[in-house]
Amino acid sequence: MPRPAADSPFPGMDPYLEDAGRWRGFHVSFLTHLVEELNGGLPEPYTADLEETVDLVELDAPSFREALPDANVTRGSTPASAQTAVIVPYRAAREPVLLAHPPAQEVKHRWVEVRTAPDRELVAVIELLSPTNKRAGRADYLAKRRALMAQTIHLIEIDLLLEGARLPMDQPLPAGDYFALISRADHRPFADTYSWAMREPLPPVPVPLRTPDPDHWIDLQPVFAHTYRGNAYRRKLDYGKPPRVKLAELDQTWLAGIVAAAGVRA
Repeated sequence: MPRPAADSPFPGMDPYLEDAGRWRGFHVSFLTHLVEELNGGLPEPYTADLEETVDLVELDAPSFREALPDANVTRGSTPASAQTAVIVPYRAAREPVLLAHPPAQEVKHRWVEVRTAPDRELVAVIELLSPTNKRAGRADYLAKRRALMAQTIHLIEIDLLLEGARLPMDQPLPAGDYFALISRADHRPFADTYSWAMREPLPPVPVPLRTPDPDHWIDLQPVFAHTYRGNAYRRKLDYGKPPRVKLAELDQTWLAGIVAAAGVRA
Protein backbone atom coordinates (compact mmCIF):
# COMPACT_ATOMS: atom_id res chain seq x y z
CA MET A 1 0.00 0.00 0.00
CA PRO A 2 1.27 3.54 -0.71
CA ARG A 3 2.49 5.55 2.23
CA PRO A 4 0.21 8.41 3.27
CA ALA A 5 1.67 11.84 2.60
CA ALA A 6 3.06 13.46 5.74
CA ASP A 7 2.64 16.99 7.01
CA SER A 8 5.41 19.57 7.14
CA PRO A 9 7.54 19.39 10.30
CA PHE A 10 7.13 23.15 10.71
CA PRO A 11 4.10 24.84 12.30
CA GLY A 12 3.65 27.19 9.34
CA MET A 13 5.58 27.97 6.17
CA ASP A 14 8.41 25.57 5.32
CA PRO A 15 11.59 27.55 4.48
CA TYR A 16 12.96 24.56 2.53
CA LEU A 17 10.38 25.31 -0.16
CA GLU A 18 12.18 28.56 -0.93
CA ASP A 19 14.47 26.67 -3.24
CA ALA A 20 14.61 27.64 -6.89
CA GLY A 21 13.99 24.02 -7.87
CA ARG A 22 10.82 23.67 -5.78
CA TRP A 23 9.10 27.06 -5.72
CA ARG A 24 7.49 26.90 -9.16
CA GLY A 25 5.60 23.70 -8.37
CA PHE A 26 4.64 24.97 -4.91
CA HIS A 27 3.41 28.27 -6.34
CA VAL A 28 1.13 26.61 -8.90
CA SER A 29 -0.21 24.04 -6.44
CA PHE A 30 -0.82 26.56 -3.64
CA LEU A 31 -2.82 28.85 -5.93
CA THR A 32 -4.76 25.87 -7.31
CA HIS A 33 -5.77 24.77 -3.81
CA LEU A 34 -6.54 28.39 -2.91
CA VAL A 35 -8.99 28.54 -5.83
CA GLU A 36 -10.60 25.29 -4.66
CA GLU A 37 -11.00 26.64 -1.11
CA LEU A 38 -12.45 29.90 -2.39
CA ASN A 39 -14.95 28.24 -4.69
CA GLY A 40 -16.00 25.96 -1.85
CA GLY A 41 -16.78 28.87 0.44
CA LEU A 42 -17.50 32.03 -1.55
CA PRO A 43 -21.16 33.09 -1.49
CA GLU A 44 -23.10 33.64 -4.68
CA PRO A 45 -22.48 35.27 -7.10
CA TYR A 46 -18.70 35.09 -6.57
CA THR A 47 -16.28 32.60 -8.15
CA ALA A 48 -12.48 32.29 -8.30
CA ASP A 49 -10.20 31.33 -11.19
CA LEU A 50 -6.47 30.81 -11.68
CA GLU A 51 -5.11 33.12 -14.39
CA GLU A 52 -1.76 33.10 -16.21
CA THR A 53 0.40 35.21 -18.50
CA VAL A 54 3.85 34.64 -19.97
CA ASP A 55 6.38 37.48 -19.77
CA LEU A 56 9.88 37.82 -21.18
CA VAL A 57 12.25 38.87 -18.38
CA GLU A 58 15.80 40.08 -19.02
CA LEU A 59 18.43 38.76 -16.63
CA ASP A 60 20.48 41.64 -15.24
CA ALA A 61 23.06 39.36 -13.62
CA PRO A 62 23.89 35.63 -13.53
CA SER A 63 22.67 35.43 -9.92
CA PHE A 64 19.15 36.26 -11.10
CA ARG A 65 18.91 32.85 -12.77
CA GLU A 66 18.33 31.42 -9.29
CA ALA A 67 15.49 33.91 -8.78
CA LEU A 68 13.51 32.62 -11.78
CA PRO A 69 11.82 29.39 -10.67
CA ASP A 70 8.90 30.11 -13.01
CA ALA A 71 11.18 30.20 -16.07
CA ASN A 72 10.48 27.71 -18.82
CA VAL A 73 12.29 28.71 -22.02
CA THR A 74 15.50 30.67 -22.43
CA ARG A 75 15.71 32.91 -25.46
CA GLY A 76 18.40 35.15 -26.84
CA SER A 77 21.32 33.00 -25.65
CA THR A 78 24.73 34.41 -26.51
CA PRO A 79 26.82 32.51 -29.10
CA ALA A 80 30.20 31.35 -27.85
CA SER A 81 31.92 33.65 -30.32
CA ALA A 82 30.13 36.66 -28.82
CA GLN A 83 30.49 35.82 -25.12
CA THR A 84 33.19 38.50 -24.78
CA ALA A 85 33.07 41.91 -26.39
CA VAL A 86 35.35 42.13 -29.43
CA ILE A 87 37.25 45.41 -29.23
CA VAL A 88 38.83 46.48 -32.47
CA PRO A 89 41.95 48.68 -32.22
CA TYR A 90 41.39 52.35 -32.93
CA ARG A 91 41.51 53.43 -36.53
CA ALA A 92 40.71 56.68 -38.32
CA ALA A 93 37.16 55.35 -38.86
CA ARG A 94 36.03 53.74 -35.60
CA GLU A 95 34.84 50.15 -35.88
CA PRO A 96 31.85 48.95 -33.82
CA VAL A 97 32.29 46.92 -30.68
CA LEU A 98 30.30 43.68 -30.74
CA LEU A 99 28.12 43.39 -27.60
CA ALA A 100 25.45 40.88 -26.72
CA HIS A 101 21.97 41.74 -25.50
CA PRO A 102 21.17 40.50 -21.97
CA PRO A 103 19.78 36.96 -21.97
CA ALA A 104 16.05 36.69 -21.32
CA GLN A 105 13.73 34.01 -20.05
CA GLU A 106 10.04 33.37 -20.44
CA VAL A 107 8.41 33.56 -17.00
CA LYS A 108 4.90 32.38 -16.25
CA HIS A 109 3.04 34.69 -13.91
CA ARG A 110 0.00 33.19 -12.15
CA TRP A 111 -2.56 34.83 -9.90
CA VAL A 112 -6.15 34.35 -8.68
CA GLU A 113 -9.11 36.45 -9.71
CA VAL A 114 -12.41 36.70 -7.86
CA ARG A 115 -15.29 37.66 -10.14
CA THR A 116 -19.06 37.77 -10.09
CA ALA A 117 -21.06 35.29 -12.13
CA PRO A 118 -22.32 35.29 -14.79
CA ASP A 119 -21.23 38.85 -15.76
CA ARG A 120 -17.60 38.19 -14.73
CA GLU A 121 -17.07 41.56 -13.10
CA LEU A 122 -13.59 41.60 -11.56
CA VAL A 123 -13.80 42.10 -7.80
CA ALA A 124 -10.41 41.08 -6.33
CA VAL A 125 -6.97 39.90 -7.41
CA ILE A 126 -4.87 37.62 -5.20
CA GLU A 127 -1.11 37.54 -5.81
CA LEU A 128 1.28 35.00 -4.29
CA LEU A 129 4.69 36.60 -4.75
CA SER A 130 7.43 34.68 -6.56
CA PRO A 131 11.18 35.34 -6.45
CA THR A 132 10.83 37.04 -9.84
CA ASN A 133 8.43 39.58 -8.31
CA LYS A 134 11.00 40.41 -5.63
CA ARG A 135 14.19 40.41 -7.75
CA ALA A 136 14.65 40.23 -11.53
CA GLY A 137 11.05 41.06 -12.40
CA ARG A 138 10.37 43.46 -9.54
CA ALA A 139 9.90 46.53 -11.75
CA ASP A 140 7.37 44.71 -13.94
CA TYR A 141 5.44 43.46 -10.92
CA LEU A 142 5.34 46.91 -9.30
CA ALA A 143 4.03 48.36 -12.58
CA LYS A 144 1.26 45.76 -12.62
CA ARG A 145 0.56 46.51 -8.94
CA ARG A 146 0.12 50.22 -9.69
CA ALA A 147 -2.18 49.43 -12.61
CA LEU A 148 -4.35 47.17 -10.44
CA MET A 149 -4.60 49.75 -7.68
CA ALA A 150 -5.69 52.38 -10.22
CA GLN A 151 -8.85 50.32 -10.72
CA THR A 152 -11.80 49.89 -8.37
CA ILE A 153 -10.79 46.35 -7.41
CA HIS A 154 -9.31 44.84 -4.26
CA LEU A 155 -5.72 43.55 -4.23
CA ILE A 156 -4.47 40.84 -1.87
CA GLU A 157 -0.70 40.24 -1.89
CA ILE A 158 0.75 37.24 -0.04
CA ASP A 159 4.51 37.07 0.56
CA LEU A 160 5.71 33.64 1.75
CA LEU A 161 9.34 34.29 0.83
CA LEU A 162 12.03 35.22 3.34
CA GLU A 163 14.42 36.54 0.70
CA GLY A 164 14.12 39.33 -1.83
CA ALA A 165 12.92 42.92 -1.60
CA ARG A 166 9.74 43.50 0.39
CA LEU A 167 6.71 45.23 -1.08
CA PRO A 168 7.18 49.00 -0.89
CA MET A 169 4.88 50.88 1.48
CA ASP A 170 4.87 54.49 2.67
CA GLN A 171 5.70 53.33 6.20
CA PRO A 172 7.94 50.45 7.34
CA LEU A 173 6.33 47.02 7.41
CA PRO A 174 5.63 45.56 10.86
CA ALA A 175 8.00 42.96 12.25
CA GLY A 176 7.56 39.56 10.67
CA ASP A 177 8.94 36.95 8.32
CA TYR A 178 5.88 36.68 6.07
CA PHE A 179 3.19 39.17 5.06
CA ALA A 180 -0.26 39.56 3.56
CA LEU A 181 -1.36 43.01 2.35
CA ILE A 182 -5.06 43.63 1.78
CA SER A 183 -5.52 46.76 -0.34
CA ARG A 184 -9.21 47.61 -0.48
CA ALA A 185 -10.44 49.62 -3.45
CA ASP A 186 -12.28 52.06 -1.18
CA HIS A 187 -9.49 52.45 1.37
CA ARG A 188 -6.38 53.20 -0.68
CA PRO A 189 -3.63 54.27 -0.24
CA PHE A 190 -3.91 52.25 2.99
CA ALA A 191 -3.66 48.47 3.22
CA ASP A 192 -4.47 46.10 6.06
CA THR A 193 -1.12 44.45 6.70
CA TYR A 194 -0.84 41.04 8.35
CA SER A 195 2.55 39.75 9.47
CA TRP A 196 3.67 36.57 11.18
CA ALA A 197 6.85 34.73 12.11
CA MET A 198 8.31 31.57 10.62
CA ARG A 199 7.48 29.82 13.89
CA GLU A 200 3.75 30.57 13.57
CA PRO A 201 1.01 29.02 11.41
CA LEU A 202 -0.16 30.89 8.35
CA PRO A 203 -3.12 33.09 9.39
CA PRO A 204 -6.62 33.55 8.01
CA VAL A 205 -6.83 36.62 5.75
CA PRO A 206 -9.86 38.49 4.40
CA VAL A 207 -10.88 38.62 0.76
CA PRO A 208 -12.95 41.81 0.31
CA LEU A 209 -16.04 41.56 -1.88
CA ARG A 210 -18.44 44.11 -3.32
CA THR A 211 -20.19 46.50 -0.96
CA PRO A 212 -22.27 45.73 1.10
CA ASP A 213 -21.16 42.07 1.16
CA PRO A 214 -18.89 41.16 4.09
CA ASP A 215 -15.34 39.92 3.63
CA HIS A 216 -14.81 36.26 2.85
CA TRP A 217 -12.08 34.85 5.09
CA ILE A 218 -9.66 32.24 3.81
CA ASP A 219 -7.43 30.30 6.20
CA LEU A 220 -4.00 30.02 4.55
CA GLN A 221 -2.67 27.24 6.81
CA PRO A 222 -5.03 24.49 5.53
CA VAL A 223 -4.26 25.59 1.97
CA PHE A 224 -0.55 25.24 2.69
CA ALA A 225 -1.03 21.85 4.41
CA HIS A 226 -3.04 20.54 1.45
CA THR A 227 -0.36 21.76 -0.95
CA TYR A 228 2.44 20.19 1.09
CA ARG A 229 0.77 16.79 1.49
CA GLY A 230 -0.52 16.65 -2.07
CA ASN A 231 2.97 17.16 -3.48
CA ALA A 232 4.69 14.78 -1.02
CA TYR A 233 7.21 17.45 -0.06
CA ARG A 234 8.16 15.52 3.08
CA ARG A 235 9.84 13.02 0.74
CA LYS A 236 11.05 15.51 -1.86
CA LEU A 237 12.77 18.11 0.32
CA ASP A 238 16.31 17.52 1.56
CA TYR A 239 16.06 18.15 5.29
CA GLY A 240 19.51 16.66 5.79
CA LYS A 241 21.18 20.01 5.12
CA PRO A 242 20.36 23.65 5.98
CA PRO A 243 17.86 25.45 3.72
CA ARG A 244 19.14 27.71 0.97
CA VAL A 245 17.76 30.85 2.61
CA LYS A 246 19.87 32.80 5.07
CA LEU A 247 18.52 32.69 8.63
CA ALA A 248 19.43 34.40 11.88
CA GLU A 249 21.40 32.21 14.28
CA LEU A 250 18.44 31.75 16.63
CA ASP A 251 16.22 30.72 13.73
CA GLN A 252 18.88 28.28 12.49
CA THR A 253 19.00 26.66 15.92
CA TRP A 254 15.20 26.48 16.11
CA LEU A 255 14.97 25.02 12.61
CA ALA A 256 17.60 22.37 13.33
CA GLY A 257 15.70 21.36 16.48
CA ILE A 258 12.42 21.02 14.54
CA VAL A 259 14.06 18.86 11.90
CA ALA A 260 15.77 16.66 14.51
CA ALA A 261 12.58 16.25 16.54
CA ALA A 262 10.59 15.29 13.46
CA GLY A 263 13.18 12.70 12.46
CA VAL A 264 13.21 13.83 8.85
CA ARG A 265 16.30 13.40 6.71
CA ALA A 266 17.38 13.52 3.10
